[in-house]
Amino acid sequence: MSSSYQKFAGVSGMLTGAAGLLYLVLFIVLRNPAALLPALALLCVGIFSSAVLVAVYHLIRGVDESFALWGLFLGMGGAGGAAVHSAFDLSNQLHPPAAPFGYANPVDPRGYLTFAISGLAVALISWLIVRHGVLPRLVGYLGLFTGLLLILLYIAYLTILNATHPIVFLLVFLSGILQPIWYLWIGWWLFQGKASGTVKKT
Repeated sequence: MSSSYQKFAGVSGMLTGAAGLLYLVLFIVLRNPAALLPALALLCVGIFSSAVLVAVYHLIRGVDESFALWGLFLGMGGAGGAAVHSAFDLSNQLHPPAAPFGYANPVDPRGYLTFAISGLAVALISWLIVRHGVLPRLVGYLGLFTGLLLILLYIAYLTILNATHPIVFLLVFLSGILQPIWYLWIGWWLFQGKASGTVKKT
């Protein structure tokens, strides 16, 4: 990984974290994740996080390249799902459909990609970070917990189907704080050039 890309990924990580925290604030204030501003924030999360995932893959692939590649694919699926989900909401906000609809988002039903797949990716990548040593292991432990919260959020929203329900809201609040912190932390390390080096395959 070139130093220029590492810097770029670092900035992308910090932008991902900032956009994620903005999304959480807007969700709390508006109580509508499909509104215009939350959709724009989530769109930024989906785009910028993909650059971070590529950089982290280059750092952790020496631990177990196959698991690292799977984590990258899952992460790209989650990032792409979040971006498409938010683009769908954004298009409906700018040009409301002629008739209201009550079905789930056809690309990302109930946040399957945004929450469940992203959570699995964060947990898998964080497990490799814990085994690696280039990034702080606390980042890995934070990611493991965050990944679990995201998966639980998907399950809760799938079964309860109410974004303002106390259980769903608590999971949104916790994951909405911890996942941006995870990205901000990784982004800062990448930008500072601290997260460099490789490990031998085992």
